[in-house]
Amino acid sequence: MKKNYIFTFMAASLICGSVMGQGSLIEQTMGGKTPVSIPKKTINSSKAFNQFYIDYDYGDEYLATDYKRFIWALNTSDSTGLMTRFSSLQYNIVVSYDSIIDSYNNGPTYIPGTDFTSIRVDSIFAAVGHSNVSGTNDTIVFKIVSATGQGYPQPNNVLNTTTIVTNSGLSSNNDWLSSFVATTTPNFTMSSSQKWAVVLEYKGAPADTFGVIAGFDNLGQSGQCTYTARKSFYFGYGARANSYSTWWKYKQYGTLPTSNGVNIYYDCNGNGSKDQGDSESYIQNWAIWVHVTTDPASGINELNKNVSASVYPNPAKDLINLVYSLNTNGNVTINIKDITGRTVYEKVSSLASGTYKETLSTDQLNDGIYFFSVYLNGELSSVKKFTVNK
Repeated sequence: MKKNYIFTFMAASLICGSVMGQGSLIEQTMGGKTPVSIPKKTINSSKAFNQFYIDYDYGDEYLATDYKRFIWALNTSDSTGLMTRFSSLQYNIVVSYDSIIDSYNNGPTYIPGTDFTSIRVDSIFAAVGHSNVSGTNDTIVFKIVSATGQGYPQPNNVLNTTTIVTNSGLSSNNDWLSSFVATTTPNFTMSSSQKWAVVLEYKGAPADTFGVIAGFDNLGQSGQCTYTARKSFYFGYGARANSYSTWWKYKQYGTLPTSNGVNIYYDCNGNGSKDQGDSESYIQNWAIWVHVTTDPASGINELNKNVSASVYPNPAKDLINLVYSLNTNGNVTINIKDITGRTVYEKVSSLASGTYKETLSTDQLNDGIYFFSVYLNGELSSVKKFTVNK
């Protein structure tokens, strides 16, 4: 069932310890703050399944037991005064879209890259706060950049750029803790094979402040960090963190975390080493999301007029029936993948035109969302989504 949220915030504290990167201890003195408000995400389910939102922050909240949001200042005017002040600085927040997730239709749903040929980033959204007291221009830049095959962003390989320039505060009452949704519409199209990330970049005067909302889960840890960041469920399905950051204090490490192992985190229990009591990465789950359109439509229109398919019952309890009809002879592959993209069933046959049915037991399937795909002569011809609920 789709869940629509009006985001509210309950007061909580985030106590910072130290962080570590690639074997060397890095002192961390800056923490998130309680925002005055959390903007409501006015997101409606799309009528076509090939148009949807990718929102890792929402996806992690969907699975979390107790989720809170904090706003983090990127620049030097943080009121704690703990960061060295320069004339102007540039900071990056990066969310790498390693996995294509329909975040709001029937709960977070993985869309296999084989189910579409191209993807267009229609809009980019970010829950941010901004104050301008200098009266000089601040620049907020949204970039689409490439990522490696493993999903690690390459901020210098820019595919698309849109920019907001302002000499006045964008937040209500010029208070950067009053967050709002900043939006841009790049309408940029890429091949389905292109790995990509979104960069939110800020450059402004030291007197001005720009912050971004990040989501944290209460993991019930025994250390000081009750609400901590952790690896996303949705980037690499828990294998890696999905959010990255470049701040001047950690400039020597580049964009964190990185594929070479640099990954800073909170030493919540204060024992000087990374262990189970610590959060995975404090730069995690930024409230940056995108609306995309895939081509062809995934899971709603037949991709090949020579093939049609259906699945019943849906949701399935004990048995699932896979029905597919061919208007021509050919080599047919039927395939079932789970939400992580793992193949759980596959059959290859040489068939004449006609209607066929496979009846499978759900004994070997966990509860969750699955994709039934039919390939004709090696071409993806139909995709159907179904749910197992035993």
